Amino acid sequence: MPFVEQKDLYLWAFILFMTRVGAASIEVMSDSYFFRIVNEQHADEITFFRNTTALSFIIAPLAAIGILTLTPSFKFIFFILGAVLLVGAYLALRLRNEVNLK
Repeated sequence: MPFVEQKDLYLWAFILFMTRVGAASIEVMSDSYFFRIVNEQHADEITFFRNTTALSFIIAPLAAIGILTLTPSFKFIFFILGAVLLVGAYLALRLRNEVNLK
């Protein structure tokens, strides 16, 4: 996205649509993995999992402010976010399919 300098409405609509598709896919995969490993006896864990989304709406802007104060241009935030997502992808690939927490 930081390198797209064209002012084509359809191109930007496609790019933004694909970012939403990616975000929705991640949310669905996260929920499906979580609910595969918990059951109704883990109500506390389910409540915590549901509340972490609201907490992320507070933590992410605070982290972005810190990142933006350290970067010379707004374009660099995409590379920093990419690095964070690569770390998350590495951690996600290490997950094992364990059923039901003990």
